[in-house]
Amino acid sequence: MPHDAQARAQAMTDAAQERAAVIVREAEALKSQRQQEAEALVIKATATADSIVIAARDQEAAVHREIDCLVEQRLRLIYLLCESLPADCRRERHLR
Repeated sequence: MPHDAQARAQAMTDAAQERAAVIVREAEALKSQRQQEAEALVIKATATADSIVIAARDQEAAVHREIDCLVEQRLRLIYLLCESLPADCRRERHLR
């Protein structure tokens, strides 16, 4: 009987070790899967951030072009207004 109990205890220990080994393998597989998912998310987030930065730079450049165009239009208007003034008014304004 003691041998029978010892054999059962050994069988239970072996089964527990096997179950523990299965759990460890499953945990490692899950960890690897989560790591791959995290890496994919980082790649996607980086690409999204890069896209946002590029779009912001494009918008900034467009705003600068629009401002430059508006400034040029205003300068042309000022020039035309000055040209439409009588010559003596232009001279007086130039002397001030």
